[in-house]
Amino acid sequence: MKRILLTLAAALCALSMMAQKVDRVEPLSWWTDMKTPLQLMLHGDNIADSAVSVEGQGLRIKQIIKTDNPNYLFVDMEVREAGDYTITLAKGRKKESFVYHIDTRREGSAQRESFSSKDVVYLIMPDRFANGDPSNDTVEACAEGLNRAEPFGRHGGDIQGVIDHLDYIADLGATAIWCTPLTLDNEEFASYHGYSCSDYYHIDPRYGSNDLYKEMVAEAHKRGIKFIFDVVTNHCGRAHWWAGDFPSSDWVHNGDKPLITNHGWMMQADPVNRSVRDQKMMEEGWFDYSMPDMNLENPLVFNYFRQLYCWWIEWADLDGLRVDTFPYNEKWAMARWTRSILEEYPNLNIVGECWNAVPAICAYWEGASNNRDGYSSGLPSVMDFPLQEKIAQGLSHQPDGWMWGGHGVYTSLLQDFLYGNPNTLLTFLDNHDIERFADTIEGDLRKYKIGMAIIATTRGVPQLFYGTEVMMRSSDLSTGHGGARKDFEGGWQGDKLNKFTAEGRTADEQAAFEHTRTLLRYRTAEEVLQSGKLTQFYRTDNLYVFARHNDQKVVLTITNFAADGRKLVWSDYAEVIAEGSEGHSVLSGEKFVAQGEQTIEPYGCQVIEFVK
Repeated sequence: MKRILLTLAAALCALSMMAQKVDRVEPLSWWTDMKTPLQLMLHGDNIADSAVSVEGQGLRIKQIIKTDNPNYLFVDMEVREAGDYTITLAKGRKKESFVYHIDTRREGSAQRESFSSKDVVYLIMPDRFANGDPSNDTVEACAEGLNRAEPFGRHGGDIQGVIDHLDYIADLGATAIWCTPLTLDNEEFASYHGYSCSDYYHIDPRYGSNDLYKEMVAEAHKRGIKFIFDVVTNHCGRAHWWAGDFPSSDWVHNGDKPLITNHGWMMQADPVNRSVRDQKMMEEGWFDYSMPDMNLENPLVFNYFRQLYCWWIEWADLDGLRVDTFPYNEKWAMARWTRSILEEYPNLNIVGECWNAVPAICAYWEGASNNRDGYSSGLPSVMDFPLQEKIAQGLSHQPDGWMWGGHGVYTSLLQDFLYGNPNTLLTFLDNHDIERFADTIEGDLRKYKIGMAIIATTRGVPQLFYGTEVMMRSSDLSTGHGGARKDFEGGWQGDKLNKFTAEGRTADEQAAFEHTRTLLRYRTAEEVLQSGKLTQFYRTDNLYVFARHNDQKVVLTITNFAADGRKLVWSDYAEVIAEGSEGHSVLSGEKFVAQGEQTIEPYGCQVIEFVK
């Protein structure tokens, strides 16, 4: 027995002296001259008791942090010089080393310009846009393979497909691209949307690679197109590599017994009457059983997500961020996160998804708003769901009295006083989470033209969902998101029609495309639509009229939400257009004189430019 115990003790001693293999190091690399501190997360079997050292003077260990999980170490680093550094973990006489790269930061990186009201954003769901590389449709290492017949399956769209159609996007008049998440989502079903992340630092191989993503951004930049990264801080996926082995017991909320959120995020904007219990359930509940809820109050989690998105911005040379489900996070932690990103990139635009049709609730989340509780998210921009809803409602049915139709759009915009800077709001007719606009208006070209004319000429930053420009409709309304996120016809080998070309479109689709392209190109060329004052005119006949104007020009947008004609009296707009002024239609080139009366046809629209 004594010999057995001695043998066992010797084995345990030898095991304790072995340096365990480090299988994960994040961030993948770093740069000199960053304001964001570098904190390495190391993962490997039983590495917490290892001694850590670095060879060289350009990278120095400041602090080592252990958690209650022995498989992780967090190492705070001081970055002094660029170079490749050997980092060693040692236990007794056993050592394990890896090389960590510090790069020189590109010149002017911190002051990079972002997207703004000068731009038009084109939203792409990559799996459904175009399949440029069929060889990666099914990847052995990924749980879900190609199944184009399944509305919620993987359809094969990829990064190469986006690259192949950058000229199409540029020709349309879009100057920025927002792709839904491209990082690995390895869920067994419905992984195509990307919001259940399995690896934050690597592109899903069914889309391509990190290098191909970087190439896509560079190719977009060559065409004057900016690139926006879709941020998900609220949750990861159940298939994330750390699931079942979280870095600490408080890395996610309710890890042992997950609770589903009550989805009442609007209560976050209520400093007076909300229930503390309800708010806690909203913040700490999981968005879905497949989406563990991150605990951003944990400093290590906070640092992880601060570094993560700085890494992507720096590495891929990105131009902006869009934050998914912003109010579902711990709101004070997210305010710190936003400020930390803007400290590194002061000119960066970050738009938050705050999905509510009440302007006061959306305005609460805009960083420049003056909130009663003193809260500021720091967000330069939020998504204008209130305006989207009023346009959709106003055009989805015949107006029932003067309080409907165009009047709804008027009442939405009259509440711009709630926002610190309404010109930063992201405006849209549809996106990946709501009904397609062409479904809402049942494919009525006249109504489409009204909606697009408003979005293209009102304040804010216009955003199109892929396919909206050709009035794309859902493949099957009964399937919800799966059917609305339809494949762009022509993006796959063997497609019978190609909607990327005029030859593949119907007459109405081509008319919608030309209408959209004309407006978007005009929008990005005209300062008056990017920063001019907005004046809207009150009417009770479902004629909605507004002007954008500056010292040089006036652009008058006239839309008729009614199914019969409406009279426009030019003298009603004398405060922005002098009697007898001559102008021309942006859409047709037709000349106009601001004099007398004009009949606006049923569901008609005009965009008229007057030079002062």
